[in-house]
Amino acid sequence: MTKHTELDLNQEQQGPKWADATPDDLEVGLLCALDGETYAERCLIECFLEQMTAGLPYDTSVFTRYITEVFKQTLERTAGKEDATLLLRRGRGRPEDVSKIERDFGLSAAVVLLIRDGLGWEAACNDVADRYGVSERQVHRALEKHRDDAEKLIDTELHGLLDGFEG
Repeated sequence: MTKHTELDLNQEQQGPKWADATPDDLEVGLLCALDGETYAERCLIECFLEQMTAGLPYDTSVFTRYITEVFKQTLERTAGKEDATLLLRRGRGRPEDVSKIERDFGLSAAVVLLIRDGLGWEAACNDVADRYGVSERQVHRALEKHRDDAEKLIDTELHGLLDGFEG
């Protein structure tokens, strides 16, 4: 795997970028990557990813040797650190709970209905908090998230959302 110029990397490619990579090229790329050449490692990864995503056959012996070394180094680097970052990136925070989304939308719907009935914003939030046994702060946060969507609905739709709603 010879190093390409910047011009080569930016040119539009015809067909798969690594279609012409031979087993010898992969072997040389692996040895260079193991010697610390990051460009060779990037090329090796690109080649395998291209072949795998296209459903093409790939050199399993080079791939196995490469991935074995990656796993070994990862485990050595993170030994004794239970919460250490491995290789996969994770999304920040926890995914939002569907029941919380439904609760928050229901709280917003209740507030919007009370405001439409003539109650002020703060009084409506207090009333909804008392009615559903949640804090005023929860009602405020729910309203911040869902007020625009709740305000788009007509009263009968909002009442329909609140049928059976327990908060």
